[in-house]
Amino acid sequence: MSAIHGKNTYVAFDDATGNLTPLSSYLKEASADKSYDTAESSTFMQPQGAKTYVLGMNDETVSISGNFDAALHTHMTNLMNALNDGTIESCTVVIGPAGNGTGKVKTERECLVTAYNWSASTSDVVTASIEFQRTGPSNDGVFA
Repeated sequence: MSAIHGKNTYVAFDDATGNLTPLSSYLKEASADKSYDTAESSTFMQPQGAKTYVLGMNDETVSISGNFDAALHTHMTNLMNALNDGTIESCTVVIGPAGNGTGKVKTERECLVTAYNWSASTSDVVTASIEFQRTGPSNDGVFA
C-alpha cells in the first residue's frame, strides 16, 4: 500500500446558486467522519454477561479548514444565506484526497453548513473553518 501526500487534495463545494466551485487554494485540511448508530439488543441471561448491539443508520460530518480570504468569506456568506433562505436545499461537497485526476478517489455528499468560523491572533495567519452535516447517502467513487 502506498502513502498519499495530502498536498494535492481537491476540495469543491457549491456556491449560493448550486454551482460546484473548486476552493482548494484557500484550504489546508479536510476530513470526513462517518459514524453508525448502535442499538443495544442485550437480553436477560445474556451469554457470558456481554452486551450485544445491532447496527443502525450511518451519519457523517465533513470538516474543512484553511486560510481566511475575502473571496472564501463571500462564498460562505452567500452559501449560508441561500441555505437559510431556502434558495437551495443543500450543497454538494466533493473531496479528492489524492487530487481530482481521472481514477482518483472522490467522496461526494449533499450537506448542510452547520458552522463557519474564522479566527485571528497576533501570532498566526487568520484561519477559517467550515463544518458540514451530510444529509442523505454518501456517494463515493472516482473522478472520471
